[in-house]
Amino acid sequence: MLIILAVAAGSCKKTYLSELAINPNTPAITTPGLQLSSALVNTAASTNGSGNVMYLVWNNWFSYSTGFQPSPSLLLYSITTGTYDRFSPAYANIANYNAILTSTTEPNYQAIAKIMICYDFQQLVDQYNNVPYFTALQGINGLTPSYDNASLIYDDLLKQLDAAITLIKNAPASAAFPGKFDVMYGAKDASGMAKWAAFANTLKLRVAVRQTSNATVFAAKKAALTTSLNATVSSGYITTTTEGSVNPGYTNTDGLQPPLDGSYGFKAAGSTAGVGAQYQANLYFVNQLVGSGTPLAPQDPRLFQIYAPSTTANAGGQIAATFFGQTTAPVVNGKTATPSKFSAFMLSPTRSAPIVQASEAFFLQAEAVKAGILTVPGATAATLYTAGITASFTEMGVAASALPAYLAAYPYPAADPAQEQAIMYQKWIAICPFEPLEMYCEILRTGYPAVPLSILPGVTATTYVQRLPYPTTEYNTNAINVNAQGTIDLYTSHIFWEK
Repeated sequence: MLIILAVAAGSCKKTYLSELAINPNTPAITTPGLQLSSALVNTAASTNGSGNVMYLVWNNWFSYSTGFQPSPSLLLYSITTGTYDRFSPAYANIANYNAILTSTTEPNYQAIAKIMICYDFQQLVDQYNNVPYFTALQGINGLTPSYDNASLIYDDLLKQLDAAITLIKNAPASAAFPGKFDVMYGAKDASGMAKWAAFANTLKLRVAVRQTSNATVFAAKKAALTTSLNATVSSGYITTTTEGSVNPGYTNTDGLQPPLDGSYGFKAAGSTAGVGAQYQANLYFVNQLVGSGTPLAPQDPRLFQIYAPSTTANAGGQIAATFFGQTTAPVVNGKTATPSKFSAFMLSPTRSAPIVQASEAFFLQAEAVKAGILTVPGATAATLYTAGITASFTEMGVAASALPAYLAAYPYPAADPAQEQAIMYQKWIAICPFEPLEMYCEILRTGYPAVPLSILPGVTATTYVQRLPYPTTEYNTNAINVNAQGTIDLYTSHIFWEK
């Protein structure tokens, strides 16, 4: 073989060996459209996928299944720099969106990329506090970026989202639309891009509201936040018909299911997918939804839209409690379910993967109005709270006829702290199980709902994990800058917006 190559090298053109090095299955050139589709799918996988299992457990949505050895990292909070790396995937996703910024000047593509970069950076701050931001994404020109103040990053996120909204509104008639490459809104015209503007405005609201619970931070920023939010209120916020959800064509085929379904649901043949067998419904959460109702009619009908009865009596993914006396065995994925158990989640293999849900948008508006930093024409904090619950019932497919009785049982309270507690309690239910990080941040920010810590013998923690440690890869490749952040303590190192 070596002789043949030597002869070929002497008899063929000089580029022969370099051509052999080119893999035709790995194209060197792509398009902004393909980059956008891929980046959005990766965002959905990061938001809904198995990488967020700690938040699913810490929110008390999941419990570790009784048939498996308990995970120390989850249940004993034995977390090190090598345990959960949400840092590297986020920067990889940001780099994908940044590639769109550098590969096209089309305003609609630029706007979407800016919006999603802000989405990812907020998640980074919310888990790590200070992170590389202003000097990040420099490639070989900046392999060891410095860390920036988390509060200043938040300030700039608002500016970048404003810039994205402006790009959308000022885009010329000749501007290209992403169309089918936009696997969230399929924006093929100005009305589609208006949905992106509302999504950006909802992210602005999330960034602003997150800073309202720390009295010192809020006092310093209230005026600026008020001005910023009300300047773009005309862009609107997402609703149940404009929800931020990704769907590239998910189907009931192994490997092509939505990220949450692929991790915790069922395979195409009906067996448990991914690591789903390791987890079961959390009894604390289940009991909250049963409330003062009867076994066959829990106070919160969303219970039966979140959790699914198990298809076997003793396999993983179940809860060690009776199925509230139910006597009719439901059918799950074509199999008769055992009515004495609950599996982790009731999912659908073709459902879109929510990035930000409409119910969350309404609860954010309720908080912002209550805090005095937003005026929503024709709405009050109370009506927005009701709209959030209504949107949740719609999102979960609960019959509208069940809504009046539920609203009567859970009215908007007359004053704080009961108002804040009510909003957070409803948000805890509404965005389960699709936005686990978002809910965990809200629990840390407000203290509501006061979900219990792990009861596994050996637990010494007396409070929630406040943040994640920087990953090992940072200490190996950017040691000077990451070490400058000091010693990170799971329980005493706080995100800047915490109380």
